[in-house]
Amino acid sequence: MDNNPFAIRSRTEAELLQRRINAIREERNSHDLLQSGFLTRLFDYTHSGTDGDPRILTAFLDVEFTFIFMEADIAATATIHNRDFANERPLANVDPLTDDVAFNGKLDMLGHLTASALRCRAFWDKYFGILFLLADPANYEAFTKAKSRRKFFAKHAASWDPAPNHVLQFLEHGDVQSVHTDPSLRNTDVTIALRRSAGLPKAMFPDHLLRVVDALDRIRTAEAHGTGTLRRSVLSSSSFNDARGSWLFKHHNIAMRGARALRRELADLTRPLARLSTVLTRCRGPTSQPLAVVQLLGRGNRNANSQPKRSRSLNNFIHFCLLPKFMG
Repeated sequence: MDNNPFAIRSRTEAELLQRRINAIREERNSHDLLQSGFLTRLFDYTHSGTDGDPRILTAFLDVEFTFIFMEADIAATATIHNRDFANERPLANVDPLTDDVAFNGKLDMLGHLTASALRCRAFWDKYFGILFLLADPANYEAFTKAKSRRKFFAKHAASWDPAPNHVLQFLEHGDVQSVHTDPSLRNTDVTIALRRSAGLPKAMFPDHLLRVVDALDRIRTAEAHGTGTLRRSVLSSSSFNDARGSWLFKHHNIAMRGARALRRELADLTRPLARLSTVLTRCRGPTSQPLAVVQLLGRGNRNANSQPKRSRSLNNFIHFCLLPKFMG
């Protein structure tokens, strides 16, 4: 049994972890870096006394690591393809059964794409989980134990108020819309509503997100539980652009937009801490309670615009502690 499991126990460790995550992404030529101070602010928010929920930090890291693994698989696939199989490359349109190098390269691509398909589906299950922690924490444990997390998410997420605003916005992107190539999906309530309105109705966001998952499952299910379909296209001598595996690049891009939307949701939650960080260093008198301010911000109710309401205690703190510091 591991007596020293990995965990982030301090702001310093959160800062070190962010530095490591960004370093490995830069090493892999990824520009999808965490913003400065992101994990330290998230650590403060999730560990703010009785109102913090450390599970949010843990769930976010699980989503982030899964996406890093997906990035690596997609990047490896793209590297092999562009080096050996792109148009006018030496192995373009070569039958892999007649060439050892072509077969080995194609097999490596198949392995990375299969892993990416499985990880991408796991990514969305983890994504549903952190959305529950943010919007409906009372049902999070039930979600983790549900026989079908997909169905549990579909049942509960439509009633969330407020719905996750940045997730709504990313679902309106063209990459997400273009996934629905099945004619049976083109005239659904969701797509009709999108054509008639400026944005995605909040009650429809889980349905639209689940359609992305369903499109992915057409590939993932065969790889996980059947005899597989990716090999038919990846191991062929045809152009990869015409292969079914190329759709996983689109799903990777959608997951990337989903990961960025999640970071924006969390940044909105932690932004009040960033605004007050300088002020709190000036307000260390006997009447100031910095931790209490963090707790009040974390506890605040939210209005229709997803902005936290200030409590009377926070207003008193600003009036009696902060304003004299600035005006005096």
